[in-house]
Amino acid sequence: VHYRKIDVDEAAVTCALLKRLKDRADREGIRTLLFMQYYAGVIFESHQRTRNAQYVMACAQEAGVRVVDQFAFLRNIAATNPGAMKEYYMHSGEVYGHMSAKGNRHAAQMLAGALRDWMKALPGAHESVAAPSAPVAPDPVVSE
Repeated sequence: VHYRKIDVDEAAVTCALLKRLKDRADREGIRTLLFMQYYAGVIFESHQRTRNAQYVMACAQEAGVRVVDQFAFLRNIAATNPGAMKEYYMHSGEVYGHMSAKGNRHAAQMLAGALRDWMKALPGAHESVAAPSAPVAPDPVVSE
């Protein structure tokens, strides 16, 4: 298999797809949410989100897509206790991979917090949602 890199702006493509998804979702009465999750290397390397992440978030917000962003939480950990990042990502030494169970649990808690007000708006929805098995983290940074 041969892969060939093409000259394309990935963030612009993502933005166009988000706008198309939002338009379709609105026509169908479906709410949309974008969850921003990051490779550990990005968190360690910079105090800021990447240019592409900033662009995609701004595009989503402009389109009316709710954005939940995990960067600030993880960046705080990396800045104050870098070793603790290993609790949130699978790793082999200093090589990081996917989120660990703890990292995924944190992501789920952020998403639950972001969805909470939407769930309140649905008649009877609160009755069918199970209580979280762990304490829910403070509400995440959410924008609409």
